[in-house]
Amino acid sequence: MIVTVDGTPAVCHNLTCNVAYIDAEGEITGSSYDSSTRTLTISGTNLPTSMADYQDINFAKTNCSIDGSTITSTGVECTLDHDPVCGDHVVYVNHILGRIPNSGSYTGETSVTCTLTEMSIVDT
Repeated sequence: MIVTVDGTPAVCHNLTCNVAYIDAEGEITGSSYDSSTRTLTISGTNLPTSMADYQDINFAKTNCSIDGSTITSTGVECTLDHDPVCGDHVVYVNHILGRIPNSGSYTGETSVTCTLTEMSIVDT
């Protein structure tokens, strides 16, 4: 028998697969990035309050190391492991049970601005 669980196809013989659907943990309502410290601040509601509940946080194709002392049910801070690429990027927060969703009013995008401070022309 082929069934769907929350819109995802699943195969279960005689409905004996013991699948339990678990609602997403929390919701992200906003984020900001401080380029001088490479700190990403994420705000939300009902966010996980234990470091063990976070799988990872990614921003601008860079892992973000979580500061355990900042974890609350309404926010968390992390420091990017590397400098990000300029532009608008989506924040991905992964709970051990799956990705934490964005609220309906938050797109997940945070901007990283860059300033050109020097340029040289190479004659070829």
